[in-house]
Amino acid sequence: MKKEELKNIEFYLDSPLAKEALEIFEKHKECYDEEALNLLSKDIDVLHFENLHIVQSAEESQALNEKQGVVIISASGMCEAGRIKHHLKHNIWKKNTSIVFVGYQAEGTLGRRILDGEKKVKIFGEEMVVNAKIYSIPSLSGHADLGGLLNWVKNIKNGVGKKIFVTHGEDEAARNLKDELKRFVKCEVEIPKLNDEVIID
Repeated sequence: MKKEELKNIEFYLDSPLAKEALEIFEKHKECYDEEALNLLSKDIDVLHFENLHIVQSAEESQALNEKQGVVIISASGMCEAGRIKHHLKHNIWKKNTSIVFVGYQAEGTLGRRILDGEKKVKIFGEEMVVNAKIYSIPSLSGHADLGGLLNWVKNIKNGVGKKIFVTHGEDEAARNLKDELKRFVKCEVEIPKLNDEVIID
């Protein structure tokens, strides 16, 4: 699709969390990278464009159910909660709908089941047929990879303390992170099980 054609499409950012994140980015341009600062110097707004609408209320979000041929940008939260579930309920059964995942979807979540190709899923207790086209762009995920996590730990000032708990990620990835951490940290690294309790001094 050409840039000129995109001007004819309405984009809706429908996520209270994403809206707040956008406001933080707007306030802290000193944190922009060189590429973003270069665009700003040319009077190019890196956060807004002409046909982007920011949804302000639940009522505006609900009104999107009546619109056709629009792009809705909504934080997925693994599709387990929030406005994304309502948008899925109103659109996942339509053959002319495309759902694009750009973030990680954990095992067992609605988002993962859709991404793995399930033909029927339950949304708000109602069984829905998945007729939408499903796409994934994992390179746009906001999650740090193994190297990013290790680099983050290495740069913690004054060390990491007595113990590291690995509480996120699937089993194999968590075990791999634990093994990699143990190569350079002196403290204990633990992967707690569901419902484990830890007393912190």
